[in-house]
Amino acid sequence: MFPVKAAGSLQIQKFLLQLLVNMAASSPTCSQRIWAQLFPDRLAALAEASQEETAGPLCVLLLLITKNTNACANSLCTQLPSLLNPLLDSISRNTEHTAAAGTLGLLIQHVILQQGLLQTAMITLAKQQGSGGRDRTQHPLCRQQVVLLQLLAAELEAPAGSSTPDALHKLDDSVQFLLYWVHAMSARHKQHKTNKLLATQNLEAGLQVLRALTSLEESVCQPIRLANDQLIRMLVCTLAMLAALNPIQPPRRRKDPRQPAPPQPCREQDITSGQPQEVNNGQADAVCDDVPSQKSAEPPNEDGGQAACCSVEQALSQQTADSAEELLRLAEQYPKQSPYTGYRCDLVALLANLCFQCPAVQHKVQQLGGVELILSQCQWDDENPLVREYGLWAVRNLCEGNESIQESISGLRACSTVDSPDLQQIGMQLELDGQTGKPTMVDCKT
Repeated sequence: MFPVKAAGSLQIQKFLLQLLVNMAASSPTCSQRIWAQLFPDRLAALAEASQEETAGPLCVLLLLITKNTNACANSLCTQLPSLLNPLLDSISRNTEHTAAAGTLGLLIQHVILQQGLLQTAMITLAKQQGSGGRDRTQHPLCRQQVVLLQLLAAELEAPAGSSTPDALHKLDDSVQFLLYWVHAMSARHKQHKTNKLLATQNLEAGLQVLRALTSLEESVCQPIRLANDQLIRMLVCTLAMLAALNPIQPPRRRKDPRQPAPPQPCREQDITSGQPQEVNNGQADAVCDDVPSQKSAEPPNEDGGQAACCSVEQALSQQTADSAEELLRLAEQYPKQSPYTGYRCDLVALLANLCFQCPAVQHKVQQLGGVELILSQCQWDDENPLVREYGLWAVRNLCEGNESIQESISGLRACSTVDSPDLQQIGMQLELDGQTGKPTMVDCKT
């Protein structure tokens, strides 16, 4: 094989990578031979020197090889710091690399998500950063985890092609860990720990992946269908996070329309949007102490993998509720203030996807008293401009084919009114009609 360091020109590297891509696509035997010659040192050198011209072909090569041999996917996860870290860094720094970002997202979906290796990937990515950072805890966070989740969400939102059910046999393992990851990131804010930026970014990106996964179920061209127990578990956690938030406040009005809006807190944008994003120097921050980890970067063997899954399973088994009171108990571990702008909107959108044509989820929402909670989101919120629309979509999905929920909503009656500053300025106020129970506007003076 060619010596990587001798290839001084990017064009030569690109040509050689494309040649290897063609060879890998020809047969699984060629893929295995290429892997044996290049893995891990030569592939790591290519990844370290990757630029816009070479990142895309390198990702395609890795994708073809791992598709042909599952063992290569496991080996790839053991070398994430040396292989994927440089690619993730390059793409996060250069938002115009949309083609390379799309190919890397497809690679992440196949190797990490579908093979059930998300837990291995997330922990391994941060291990190298945590060893050199100021926080030497066992479970660090890093910026590469955020970029990985963002790429995965972007790929799931606009998939290059449908996946077969056989290719998704290990998807549940990744979804289970992703749900735990979102739970842990949200609970971190309730604990008032320092250095919350990376936890917030991981939380936002994780919710985006869950939204994308559940929205695929609404597409007839995608055969993805999560098991009911996974959907119920996801529903309970999402409802608890939403129930923990303070009620939506009335819209704020500016005294002077020409007055500029107050600046919003900085947040890392999706790397595929092309917008400037906040730069982090790669210092690792610590995640909650109860995040399950693996003792080494090696892929879990049969026993080790089962032990890791049991740790996540045990943690998630505590996030169950069968009544509204138990849901409120779970909500105590989550923040009352939104960790980021759009947090409430992401939760309501995820609930809307979960309720779509799923009677088991609809029944669970009604059992937990979630119907009224979702109805209360159907109003304008300054921090979540689309929450009303997603709330209405969730109500529509709740009511579809469920007469019990339809009757419970139709039986609701207004019990009080809310003072509106706009009406007070014109001398009007809302009152409930004693006969019809409907709100009417009356003159304040009367």
